[in-house]
Amino acid sequence: MDSYICLIFPFAGTYAPQGFNLALGQILNVNQYQAIFSIVGALYGGNGTSTFALPNFQGRTPIGSGVLGTQPFNVGQNGGSLTAGPVVGTVTLTAANTPVGSHTHGATFSAAIGPQTVTIPAIPADPGTPPSLGTVALQANPGITGNSYAIGGSNTFLASTPSGATGAQIWASSAGASPANVGGLNVTLNPGTQGRSAIPAQTVTVNTVTGGSVTVAPAGSSGGAAIPVTGTPSVMQPWLALNFIFCMEGLYPMRP
Repeated sequence: MDSYICLIFPFAGTYAPQGFNLALGQILNVNQYQAIFSIVGALYGGNGTSTFALPNFQGRTPIGSGVLGTQPFNVGQNGGSLTAGPVVGTVTLTAANTPVGSHTHGATFSAAIGPQTVTIPAIPADPGTPPSLGTVALQANPGITGNSYAIGGSNTFLASTPSGATGAQIWASSAGASPANVGGLNVTLNPGTQGRSAIPAQTVTVNTVTGGSVTVAPAGSSGGAAIPVTGTPSVMQPWLALNFIFCMEGLYPMRP
């Protein structure tokens, strides 16, 4: 069939038919293809004087030219994400693309260490409290039964004898009671508290953490680098690979 040069067709075969070339971005000589160059110029590559390029449809889909909203689409313009490597169409999200919420972040802390002056206040002395007499009671002589002795008037304790001793006078009374055969004294003491010496105020210098910096990595990242969105399913639309063929020989498309 007759076709205008520079027309592009999807082709299900694995080769370019006679009069066509695969649209793979090949660099061609201007002198050899002057008619084609007069139409496409350097829109798709080349230096625009001695060389020019065919459109490259590898991994790309065509889009209509013009202005959509505020976005211009110019003839020959490339766009989208085309990452070389095993994963095509990789997209890296930024903080503006992620929702606000709870995230897990890795963080590292770099400490700044330096001398720090610490003042310990003085502690006053504490004299403590001495032991005090609790109770004093007469202890009956277990060898004497049936007798009781009332202590009245003013009394002076003179001495004590071992429990069970007989005939020992251990107290004298102005009441005139007979001081005989009383076993001894039962004395209890209230314990005191231990004192301490005064501790003077002290000023010492120690090495402490005086500051530092915290580095927080992005959520779900490794080493602080953003992780592209890849995997299955990929971010590419469903696709089928075909050859696009560029008409090299045919009718010249005249301007209206």
